[in-house]
Amino acid sequence: MNLARALASFVLLSSVPTVAQELAPFTAERSWQLERLGVPTLAPDGSFAICAVTRYDMASDKGLADLWLWRTDGSASRRLTTHVASEGAPSISPDGTRVLFVAERDGDKAPQLYVLPLDGGEARRVTSVPTGVAQPMWFQDGKRIAFLTRVWRDLDGFEAQQKRLEEREAAKSKALIWDAAPVTAWDVHVDDRELHLYAVTIEGGAVEPITLGTGLELPRRAVPLESPLYDVAPDGKEVAFTADSDPAANFTDSDVYTLALGSKQAVNRTQGNRASDAVPQYSRDGKWLAFARQSVVGFYGDTRKLMLLDRASGALRAVAPNWDRSADNLVWSADSKKLYGAIDDAGTVRAYEIPIDGAPRALTSSPSFGALAVAARAPNVLV
Repeated sequence: MNLARALASFVLLSSVPTVAQELAPFTAERSWQLERLGVPTLAPDGSFAICAVTRYDMASDKGLADLWLWRTDGSASRRLTTHVASEGAPSISPDGTRVLFVAERDGDKAPQLYVLPLDGGEARRVTSVPTGVAQPMWFQDGKRIAFLTRVWRDLDGFEAQQKRLEEREAAKSKALIWDAAPVTAWDVHVDDRELHLYAVTIEGGAVEPITLGTGLELPRRAVPLESPLYDVAPDGKEVAFTADSDPAANFTDSDVYTLALGSKQAVNRTQGNRASDAVPQYSRDGKWLAFARQSVVGFYGDTRKLMLLDRASGALRAVAPNWDRSADNLVWSADSKKLYGAIDDAGTVRAYEIPIDGAPRALTSSPSFGALAVAARAPNVLV
């Protein structure tokens, strides 16, 4: 398997720019000279990976992220972007010819979707959404892109959204009043907008609301949108997403819902569990919907169990129910027979293989690994 080589390549690349000529104490200044690697995205055939590399400048107190491409055999690497604005959330297209990313460039008032051809050329902006975009994802036909944005439910269209944003920005008073939870998400105040899922064609233009109108919203406390909150089925006909079922939005009873595209009738797939269900992911073959389940109500740190929903029969079962590790940072294998995860384990984060009909096994011992990606059509490539 190419696992060890691919993981080693990323670890080595992250340390190359800071190799010292002589031994010296590791100071705070030296730590900020290290370049940070973001979450990788892997080509469908496993031949190359792309991720954001962030460099920091202590004098200006700013960071700048550019996209880099690495061949997974270690033969070559190249920088893809050199813009003065940072790029993030890269995602390689299903045919491997383009990379999608989020950036705030050249007059953008909020982060937008951009697409860059990998055979040469400039990045093209796809969206002009005043409320900004987050967590973009390709539909498998390569013709559409899903994304999240925060909107006011009572407003119709993005022109009205932009007008309210401008009014609030111009207002002399920035005071906010809450009469219900949530008020904050960690150290960020939550405003009165709702988080919803949208889709847009690769050519751009009008965006299509998916979850708006269902009476549900994605978790409002999901700031800064690090954990995946939704997934698109391989056939592009259905989405799965996490929504707050607790009327007070206390995040104590988040559930996994599925929604047929074009419908506004979402189905709660985890209604029987009062604790949190989250991070839905369709298997590559479309047979399974995996998600993480907690059993202690109101406790965010509870162990997450890996659950599998058979989409044809509706049967639900736990994978490795007696495993005492939390199922986090999971990705499906190319053959849909197992998942891989970056799992907290004995003081480190190890890469694990988790068969859907077997016992989990650790693939690494050290150092820690924080993010994984699997090739969609190559069974032996994992970075």
